[in-house]
Amino acid sequence: MEIRKTLTVVLAGLLGLTAGTAIRRLSPQSSELRSPEPTVVAAAEKLESTDTLENLLKLEGFQFHDHAALWMLDAKPADLAAFWTACKARPDTASWLLYFLFSRWIILDPDAAEKAAGEEGIGSLRWAQAIKEPDAIVKRVDGMPAGETAAALRALAEFHPETAIKLLVANPALGIPEVLGRIAGRLAVDDPKGALNFARLYQIGHLPSVMRAWSRVNPQAALEWLKSQPAESLNDPPLDDFIAALVEENPKLLAEIAGRQPVGRIRREIERAVFLKSIETDPSAGLIVARANQSPRIAGEWFAEIGRRQLAAQPDQAWATFEGLLEKCPDAFRMYDNLSTPNSATWEKVELRGLKEFTRSLLDVDPARTLDTALAAQMKRPEGQPDPWVGALSTLADDWITRDLGSFVKWLESQPEGPVRDGGAGLVAWTHAARQNFPEAMRWAANIRDPEHRLSRMEETAGRWARFDKNASNEWSRSAGLPDEVRGKLMETLEEDR
Repeated sequence: MEIRKTLTVVLAGLLGLTAGTAIRRLSPQSSELRSPEPTVVAAAEKLESTDTLENLLKLEGFQFHDHAALWMLDAKPADLAAFWTACKARPDTASWLLYFLFSRWIILDPDAAEKAAGEEGIGSLRWAQAIKEPDAIVKRVDGMPAGETAAALRALAEFHPETAIKLLVANPALGIPEVLGRIAGRLAVDDPKGALNFARLYQIGHLPSVMRAWSRVNPQAALEWLKSQPAESLNDPPLDDFIAALVEENPKLLAEIAGRQPVGRIRREIERAVFLKSIETDPSAGLIVARANQSPRIAGEWFAEIGRRQLAAQPDQAWATFEGLLEKCPDAFRMYDNLSTPNSATWEKVELRGLKEFTRSLLDVDPARTLDTALAAQMKRPEGQPDPWVGALSTLADDWITRDLGSFVKWLESQPEGPVRDGGAGLVAWTHAARQNFPEAMRWAANIRDPEHRLSRMEETAGRWARFDKNASNEWSRSAGLPDEVRGKLMETLEEDR
């Protein structure tokens, strides 16, 4: 009975590795488990095979494998030898069944099993030996071929993870991804923190299912682990997994956790998740929360999320939300972060999350209304703030021009003379020059009303034209009927670019 119990544990572990497909067939009381559980073992121990070797070998697919596994629990050495001979002639035999075959065989007759293994079964033999005698197999690793070593390590990783870790510490070169992943998965059953630390130490990626399961069972411990990680690693998926585990099942608890955290990325990401969950059912309440937020950047991101949802269900309200975004966060299109390094500090532009998707969706529906909204918000800013074409209006216009220059021109021509129309004309001139349509670019530049702005744009365009076609730019400057002062400035620019 003790042998049968040991083999049942091995079988449950093997079938757990293959996503529990066969264990569910063997016992309806079991569930999809990564490692043996008492309920699985007990259920499997009660099962008995009614097959003979002869009728067993007539089966195929899952039936063959499931029935063979049960049959082997009580098979004798001679039967196992005959079964092994038959398996070598069956290309459909799954590797897990061969692992189990040798696990049974080395208990009953280890010498016969080793002698019979041959090249086809040596990996399965080493796998079984690693489970039965882990310390002995560790002593043999140095002399093993790579394939045998890998098989033994896979078994150690699943059934004796502590031994496998000790072996890796002594022999780092053995740390192949498959083995590392199995060790982490096995550790996760009893020690999720240890599994996550192991995954970070060996750089095998994050373990989303481990982090999520741990977060549901013990959110405080999972959170403390997150907070213990280096600051730069908080951009990693584990924080997202922690939030995802709780936001659906217990958003109230998640909100309480956020309120207890200091200002920083963890609090910001948790609050964002709670906010997004809340606006699924009540976007209007979300607007009140967004307006009340003291951080312009965070408020802007929340407005963008609300607006994206409104476009699908309440499109007319989306532009009002966009205007509210710009009022709450006037520099939404000009956000920068201070990035400090040991030797210097630099500023890097960091887009407001969700802003690009929101505004592009607005432009898809009604680009003119979108620019009108941005312009109205810009004009409400106090004196001394940047001109209309710094920030939202410029960014949105660039996007619209890229899509459809002609429709942007129609909108621009409907604007009164002044900074808005001049700035737009400059953008159109720049666009034509970029497309190497220089005469049209010069025409637009010449239509700018502000003298300083007009001359600056014309000089820039002339310089670009000269680098592309010197003669054509000279000829246009001479024959365009420009005032003498303007023509003289352009000719100086062309000479400088010679």
